Amino acid sequence: MFAGSNAPVLEALAALDRELVLASRPGIEHSVAHTKLAWWRGEIERLGHGRPQHPLTRALLKCGGPATDWSLLFERLDAADLALGGFAPATLAELEALIYRARGTLWQLLACLLAGRSSPALLAYGAALGKGVGLVEYLNAAGPAGAIARADVRARAAALLSSAAALLPPADRR
Repeated sequence: MFAGSNAPVLEALAALDRELVLASRPGIEHSVAHTKLAWWRGEIERLGHGRPQHPLTRALLKCGGPATDWSLLFERLDAADLALGGFAPATLAELEALIYRARGTLWQLLACLLAGRSSPALLAYGAALGKGVGLVEYLNAAGPAGAIARADVRARAAALLSSAAALLPPADRR
C-alpha cells in the first residue's frame, strides 16, 4: 500500500501490473493466459475511449486527464505476451527493450499522471527511470543469463538512473 495523495494512481498501476504478471506467469495454461491478455487488451482500448469496465482501469481513468496516453499500457501487454512465450533476451539491447516494455512504459505513464500532463521530457524521464529500476530488479531477481554480463547490466542501470534526474524538468522536481 502507498501513502499520500498519489496513492490511488500508484496502487492502480501496481495492481494492474500484478494482474498482467499473474496472467502470464510460468505454468499458467496458455489458452487461459491468452484469453486473459486479450481481455486486458480490450480493456486498455476501452480505457483509451473513456469507458473502462474493470475497477483498476476505472481508478486509473479517474487519475488521468483527457490527454493521458493510455496506449503506453499496450507495451506492458506486449511484455506479458513475451513472458508467456518464454522470451529470453540474448543481448543487453534485447534486455533493455524488454525492460522498457515491462517497466519503462509504466514509469512514463506514472510520471505524466503525477505531473498532470504529458511532455517529451516527462516521457524521457519515465523511460530512463523505469528501465534503470527494471534492470536493477532483473539483477536482483534472476541476474543475467547467457551472454549478458552482470557488470554490463549494472553499468547500464547506473547510467540510466543517473541520467533520469537530468531529464526531469525542474518544475516537476519535488
